Amino acid sequence: MDFGVLFVDGGSSDGTLEFLSEQSHLFDWLFVISQERERGLGAAYSQGMLHAIEQLKPDFLLEIDGDRQHRVQDIPLFLEKAKEGYDYVIGSRFIPGGAIPNDWGLERTFLSWVGNFVARTTLSLSVRDVTSGFKLSRVKGFLDSFDFAKLYSKRHSYKVHMLYFMLQKGAKWCEVPIVFEVRRGGESKLIKNDILDMLSVLFRLRLRGS
Repeated sequence: MDFGVLFVDGGSSDGTLEFLSEQSHLFDWLFVISQERERGLGAAYSQGMLHAIEQLKPDFLLEIDGDRQHRVQDIPLFLEKAKEGYDYVIGSRFIPGGAIPNDWGLERTFLSWVGNFVARTTLSLSVRDVTSGFKLSRVKGFLDSFDFAKLYSKRHSYKVHMLYFMLQKGAKWCEVPIVFEVRRGGESKLIKNDILDMLSVLFRLRLRGS
């Protein structure tokens, strides 16, 4: 299977960019995009996906965070569903077999649960994990028709906009269980302002659609 791995570096200062740049000269399947400063998770993903669609021309795009909370050993679950004909495969923490970190604590767990509940209710969705960032999307007929310049959020809530878009496009979708690991290094970028951002995205989707 032909594949490529594209990293988007959001202005890191820990040597990540230099390391990836060196590795990209050794492996022809490794690509790197550098942002001069961090512009938000949604901005990084949208830039990366648009670059991949236009330059690499893949059949599918797999979104996976770089902090190792998404397990690479779960990737075959996504690929198997793509082979079965699914257009959109969502890694879910909230279906049997899925899990969230034990160290999240009550507040983080509560915010995640409430965010999913509010999004599912507002948009009338049957997806269990609306805010998952571990997803596989078909490009032709779906992502290649998305206007990334009009993405409703540059923060974590970009996930909800793109999920709603894929479902509105009629994507054949499913969820696969993933284990969301304890964060290894760095600090979580999820802050309470993301709640307001989520509400804004939900309001716009409800009012205007995708």
